[in-house]
Amino acid sequence: MSKDTILVTGANGFVGRALVCSFLKNKQPIRILTHSTKSAAILKTEVSPDLDVYCIQTVIDNDLWDKLFDGIDAVIHCGAQTHPQKNIENSQQQFMKANYDTTMNLANKAAIYGVRRFIFLSSMSVFGNMKRYIPFTEKTALLPITPYGISKLRAEEALKELSDRIELVIIRPPLVYGPGVKDNFKKLFSLVYKELPLPLGAIKNKRHFIGINNLVDFIILCVWAEKAKNEIFLVADSEALSTTALINQIGRAMDKKNYLIPIPHKLLELMLKIIGLSRLADQLLYNIEIDFTKAKTLLNWVPPYSLQEELQLSINHFLQEKRAPNKEVCA
Repeated sequence: MSKDTILVTGANGFVGRALVCSFLKNKQPIRILTHSTKSAAILKTEVSPDLDVYCIQTVIDNDLWDKLFDGIDAVIHCGAQTHPQKNIENSQQQFMKANYDTTMNLANKAAIYGVRRFIFLSSMSVFGNMKRYIPFTEKTALLPITPYGISKLRAEEALKELSDRIELVIIRPPLVYGPGVKDNFKKLFSLVYKELPLPLGAIKNKRHFIGINNLVDFIILCVWAEKAKNEIFLVADSEALSTTALINQIGRAMDKKNYLIPIPHKLLELMLKIIGLSRLADQLLYNIEIDFTKAKTLLNWVPPYSLQEELQLSINHFLQEKRAPNKEVCA
C-alpha cells in the first residue's frame, strides 16, 4: 500500500475537526484515531459514516498498530487535554498522562512503523507568564506555570529526542477562533450580542489570535514542506488587536451597539482577581504579541485570511446558530 494517508488525532476537537473537514473537501486520504468508541461514533454520525476511524484502546488491546499505521505518511497530533477532569486530585499527573504519555506512545509507534513526519500541536502555554511587552518568538524562554503548559513542554522536549527517527514539526498557536468556536470567544460573542455594558473601554493591550482557517492552512503546509522538518513555529493572524478594538469589531459585525465603560487597567485587574478571575484578567488585559517571522521567511507562509474575514465567518456562524442550529459540520 502506498503511503499517502494522514493520521489525525483529536478530530472531535475544534482544530482537529476543521482539519478533517479540509482534508475531506480536498479528497486527501485520512485516518482518524480517537480516545473512545463514543468519539468514533460521534465523528461517523456528524461528519461522515465512511470515515476510517480507530479507537486507541481497541488498537492497544488488540495490537492493531500495524493496521493503524498501514499507509500512513504523516501524523497530525491535535489530541490533548486542556482542562482538568473533575474529581481528580492530581491535575499534573492527569495532564502528563494525557499530553505526555499518550503523545510519546503514539510518536514512538509512528517511528517504529516508518511514518515520515509527526506534527505536534503544542501551545503558547509552554512560555508561562504572558505578561510581556515584547513579542514572543521561537527563542523566548520556556517557563510554563500550569499543569497543561508543563505537560506540553515535556512532550516537546521528549519528541525532539526522536527527531533522528522521524521528522518532527512543533506548532505553538495562540488562542484559536473560528466558526463554531466555544469557551471564551463564544462568551464574548454572547456578551456583545446581548448589548451588555462591559468594563473594557480603556484596554490598550495588543493581542494576537489565529483564525481556524489560517491555522489549518499552516498545519497542512507543514505536512509536506521540506523546510519544516525538525522545526518549531509560532503562528498567528497578521493583525494584533486590543481587547477594546476586538469588541468593537465584533459589535460592528453583529450590527450591535457596544457599551464599553473605561475602567483603568489596574483597577479592573484588581476587581477581576478579587472575584477569582485572575486567568480571565490575564487573557483580557495583557499583551500577547507574536513574531512569526520564521514561518513567513522559512516557509513563505502568509495567513490567507485577514482577522476581519475570519471574525466575520465566526460571527456569521454564531448568528446562524442563534436563528437555527446547523447540524452540517463540514459546511
